[in-house]
Order: sequence, then C-alpha cells, then structure tokens
Amino acid sequence: MPEYFFTLDEVAATLKLQKRTIQYYISRGQLKAHKLGTAQNSPVRIAQADLDAFLTTQRAR
Repeated sequence: MPEYFFTLDEVAATLKLQKRTIQYYISRGQLKAHKLGTAQNSPVRIAQADLDAFLTTQRAR
C-alpha cells in the first residue's frame, strides 16, 4: 500500500494549528518530516505514519 505524504499546510489545517507550530515540532524532533531536496528552502513532507505516531504521543500526555 503506498504511503501518503502531507504538506505542512495540510497538517496545520488538519490539526488547526499554525504552520509555524508544525515547523517547531519538526525542529524539536517531535514530528518526523522528509525534506525533498538539498536546498535550504526545499519542500518538506510528513508521512501519514509519522503523523499518526505524533498524534499518539500527543494524546498520551
């Protein structure tokens, strides 16, 4: 089964958070993200499995 990848905007809209908050979680290592390229401004995607794992840890708190 192919895995789905979300953009930062999609994750922010789904969780009703600011895009910057999602970036903060990524920078802290709380949410795993995959950079598509090597340039500093390369797009970032978040796998469905990584988002699910993040939500599970957030609910456990």
